[in-house]
Amino acid sequence: MKFKNISLIFTAAITLSMAAMFAGCGNRSVSSENAAAVAESSSDTDESAEEDQSVAETAEDNEASDEAAEKTEAAVSAGVYYMQTEEQIEDYTVTNTSYVILNEDGTGKWCVQDLVDITWNDSEIKADPAVYSVQADEKGNLTIVDEAAPEIENVYTRLEGKLVMPAQYDITPGHIEDGIYPCAFSAADQSFEGGQDETLKNVEIFTVQTYDIVDMHQLAAGDAIITGTEMTVVTDVSDENGFITVNGGNENGGKEYRAMDEDNCYIYAGMDDYPSYTYYFTGDFPISEDVVFTDSSDLSAEAEYHYADLKDGMTKDYFFNGNTTIQLENGTVIAINRIYVP
Repeated sequence: MKFKNISLIFTAAITLSMAAMFAGCGNRSVSSENAAAVAESSSDTDESAEEDQSVAETAEDNEASDEAAEKTEAAVSAGVYYMQTEEQIEDYTVTNTSYVILNEDGTGKWCVQDLVDITWNDSEIKADPAVYSVQADEKGNLTIVDEAAPEIENVYTRLEGKLVMPAQYDITPGHIEDGIYPCAFSAADQSFEGGQDETLKNVEIFTVQTYDIVDMHQLAAGDAIITGTEMTVVTDVSDENGFITVNGGNENGGKEYRAMDEDNCYIYAGMDDYPSYTYYFTGDFPISEDVVFTDSSDLSAEAEYHYADLKDGMTKDYFFNGNTTIQLENGTVIAINRIYVP
């Protein structure tokens, strides 16, 4: 079989050589056919090259499309986002955290230095009267640009852990339950005359912030916690002897929280054990004729004032939520208490 194949190949080679010889001797018919064959072969080669080029261009287009897809902005979604900056104060490096909370209904909160209410959609945030453009990347992080200063871009990282917030209460000017509330007001705003219908004016109402005990025990690195209006992103946490210490505690730029066993909650324990507060609203409150104002802010001269002499008790200012409370009953002030603070 092997020899037979070799013979056939040899015979075919001779035949082709003879065909070439006859073509060279002026056989026009054969020459035309060969020319057509060459042209067809050349055309096939060109088409093949074009196909190869088309495939290459398609591959480049797909690659470019993939790169464009990676750069495509994602839809802004509800969640918690934060941005951290560092500030050097004397020998200490202080980390400042601003944050945005976007709710499903298009409302939210934004805190840089002050906490403000915002509304948002996929392309902008409104913090009246300012308007900001907002974009999300594929990782879910936000870039927020002030339309009045477009050269400044603030990038907020999406919080992957959970956000622990203090308890929130339904407290509004038209709905405030009987109880004792931390408050702040200015003596200069008051104009007591000793007559009827006295009013405590421009009173800021607060509550002491409390934290769910389960949330606090589950606090872990990667989570965040709101204290006052400040957000702390947790890097480390310890839970010992009724205290939960975050990021090294108060003296190291972190936070400390103390268990309130009788209330089954935690409160912030700041320097000198000061708690943190949530502000609700500012309003005016009628004063009961049976009101008692106890002033212990000066340890050397504690005093008690009643309805007719409230004006005398307002000669010294400095009423703030860390030292002053009012007691309300049916929306009326029945007691004012100011204590000494260091």
